[in-house]
Amino acid sequence: LSRPRRRLRVDALGMFGRIAKHVAAEIRANAYGCAKLGCLIYVTHSYVAEFTICKGPSMLPTLSKSGDVVVLEHMPFQWNKYKAGDIVVATSPHDPTKSICKRVLGLEGDTVSYTSGFISSKVKVPEGHVWLQGDNDKNSTDSRHYGPVPSALIRGRVRYRVWPLSKAGWIGHP
Repeated sequence: LSRPRRRLRVDALGMFGRIAKHVAAEIRANAYGCAKLGCLIYVTHSYVAEFTICKGPSMLPTLSKSGDVVVLEHMPFQWNKYKAGDIVVATSPHDPTKSICKRVLGLEGDTVSYTSGFISSKVKVPEGHVWLQGDNDKNSTDSRHYGPVPSALIRGRVRYRVWPLSKAGWIGHP
């Protein structure tokens, strides 16, 4: 008795299927680790620190007009509040899609004296607000234009300049 001959068949889909099964097994094996990494990145970005770009002329000479990459620290705001002299990034009071980078000059209850053009004024910062001003008095749209800023709009404190490398380092009080 002779055995029936089997035909050898080249099955491209069979090879693709084996590769797909292998890739799916790798994804399943690493999904837990990827999910943990994603959670860590999210928590770090939301509650610890993030990288951001401060760009524009309002913070000259402390930060460059062309844009500095800085580390924005979130954690101190959970434990203790910011203080006068801190550089912060806040959501713009006029356009919530934009951020502003300014220095805190007054906290709630403080009386701030400022000059806008040729007019000198004083204002008492209301509860739950801060007075933000750029270091470049002549070219900064800040609390002198839109008044005290609600503290809830502050995203974090600028702590370290990452770029440009020639100016990298801690950013402290003036």
